Amino acid sequence: MSADTNGDGTWHIGRLRDGAISGRPSPLGRADIMFRITVFVLFLLLVWGCEGPRQVLPHAGPNPAYAAERADSLPITRRMWSGPEVQLLVSVTPDGQQIVFSDPASSNIAVRDLTTGAVRFVTHAHDGGASYGLVPRVSPDGKRAAFLWWDNASRRFRLVVAPLDGSESRVILESPLEIQPEDWSPDGSAILALRTTEERTRQIVVVPLDGTETKVMKTLDWRAPRRMVFSPDGKYIAYDFPVDDISGQRDIFVLDVGAGRETALVRNPADDYLLGWAPDNRYVLFMSDRTGTPGAWKVSVVDGRPKGTPRLERPDLWRALPVGFARNGSFWYGVLTSNRDVLVTSLDASGKPTGTPLSAMHRALGSAEFPVWSRDGQYLAYVVQTPPALDALAVGLPSARMVIGIRSAATGEVRQLPLPIALEYPRPQWAADGSALFILARENGRLGFYRMDVQSGKTALIFRPTGAVTEFQVNPDGRGITYKSSRVSSSGDEIRTVVVRNLESGVERELYGRPRAAGAFWSLALSPDGAMVAFAQGKDVLLLPTDGGQARTLPNIQASQPGSIAWSADGRSLYVATSLPGDPGPGTPTHEIVRVAISDGRTEKMGIVGDGLVRLSLDPRGRWMAYVSGRSHGEIWKMEPTSSSRTSAK
Repeated sequence: MSADTNGDGTWHIGRLRDGAISGRPSPLGRADIMFRITVFVLFLLLVWGCEGPRQVLPHAGPNPAYAAERADSLPITRRMWSGPEVQLLVSVTPDGQQIVFSDPASSNIAVRDLTTGAVRFVTHAHDGGASYGLVPRVSPDGKRAAFLWWDNASRRFRLVVAPLDGSESRVILESPLEIQPEDWSPDGSAILALRTTEERTRQIVVVPLDGTETKVMKTLDWRAPRRMVFSPDGKYIAYDFPVDDISGQRDIFVLDVGAGRETALVRNPADDYLLGWAPDNRYVLFMSDRTGTPGAWKVSVVDGRPKGTPRLERPDLWRALPVGFARNGSFWYGVLTSNRDVLVTSLDASGKPTGTPLSAMHRALGSAEFPVWSRDGQYLAYVVQTPPALDALAVGLPSARMVIGIRSAATGEVRQLPLPIALEYPRPQWAADGSALFILARENGRLGFYRMDVQSGKTALIFRPTGAVTEFQVNPDGRGITYKSSRVSSSGDEIRTVVVRNLESGVERELYGRPRAAGAFWSLALSPDGAMVAFAQGKDVLLLPTDGGQARTLPNIQASQPGSIAWSADGRSLYVATSLPGDPGPGTPTHEIVRVAISDGRTEKMGIVGDGLVRLSLDPRGRWMAYVSGRSHGEIWKMEPTSSSRTSAK
């Protein structure tokens, strides 16, 4: 399938390598970039995204080779809940009969009965999802849940405890920064939580429900545990933590609640992270890739210390996110499945797609997002998540390992540039001269714009914006950037803005500002000459002159996805990803790409349909279009205890 793009306009499949971008030798020479694949690896399921053939990687659940009927000594695993509404950061009641989750439609905390499928609500917010609940944790008696709640009116986070019957909830703590519940004390009198400080460090804290002082068990740096739990007797707290700020690999530790003493429970060159503490108090279950693939392991624990060597409980447990133990010893976990991919399609002289869209990335890298073309059309950059980030699933979780992939359109070769592990949610754009990438990212909880040299991979902070920036573009002249932000008016209202910033002087100019009630900002795209910016507010697509003037609404089109707008090479039209009419069922396309003339709003279908089309990017020469297609879905599984699990730790 390999072909050169220099003459025939086809996409070169090429190969993956570590080294210089073709035609630009790297002064660093050949770099050995090998990333250990952990349980959170979301292998990208390669899709054509529209009408072509679909190639699917193996199902994300347990490997059939290790199913119970093939190996009686292994724990039986069962899928308990699946579908597009499934959330992964959930909690199971002690009897294993109900799941407590954040309802994606209303943003309220809800309870699902696993026998009947009936859903009832624990919280009852009615502000259109502006306030929301996350990370519910069920109490030991199964009657209450603690959860993180964002209250939009006060703009503060709350640690809330609420009865599962939907009666009145109680605010335990309130803060402008996150405080995420992780577990209940066994007697139900306190909440184990992860708190973010004003210095952007993290603290392991125990919050009593009687209103007495919060106890700080340990202060960490900007990094955070993936999971923390009490021991069943309440004497200890287990948590995992990165061994350094480069590899992302973790070990597991135990804190003595009374003495404050810390003990290493699992220390190994592999990536080890906590799953849970067994209800019989005899062992800790953890995930490890020490045999080359991720599996569930257990280590016996006596008086907060490891006893003996860890034993493999179940191999090949891919893409698992811990939920917790039920009272009977079954372990529950979430599985993330995805068919998301960065696809590239060629465009003919009229700007219409031709041929079959192809995957832009090497499937072994991981999951890709945010494709963007260089100004000369020679390179496509995108963010590779290895393993996929969990930050979108909950506040407070640490980022996955991120790299920037840069693919040569001429040769198909891909170069990997590792991002510092401290940079979360990276979104790249090319510098005008192609020598660097500008990256919007969060570091230690603070947003910043960074510059990454594409030869050395070195990253440096440019500036920190004051508002909540979500989208940006580098101005064609390279002297500034245009971005979406927000500010608070003198009356206290949130104003959504479009701002242009001069990178040399730091002077900013607001081009547009409207109250939050006017609708969310979905996208932002600068015209090739920089004279106009297109963006979506609510579902309307607006055009705004960058030299001043009023925005006008483009007729006959609605945008419904982030990053769903891109300019044509001649600046006369926009490509827009818009929703298909009706209510598409599971597995059917949800969006299509259309082209809209900016002069009169005339719309043409481009023949590209897919599930969740986002992040459109056009080669400035008008030869290629890149976009992301596909969605991520969750499943909830449980692993039944084996007889050896019940007795091995005696």
